[in-house]
Amino acid sequence: MGCGAGVTAVTVALNGCSRVCALAISPAAVENAGLNAVRHGVSDRVTVLRSDLLSGIPGSRGCRDF
Repeated sequence: MGCGAGVTAVTVALNGCSRVCALAISPAAVENAGLNAVRHGVSDRVTVLRSDLLSGIPGSRGCRDF
């Protein structure tokens, strides 16, 4: 939550996480994090969602549902 530019999401994807869910309420942060995932070649493992805490996650059960 509060992924900002996606630094943490990209880093954990680069270091072996097979699925990463990055959340932010700011549309600009969501766009920036998504662009950074593409730039670093991990967009296949990083999903960026606009969300107010967990409200934007399908099924509201957490990132395993994305």
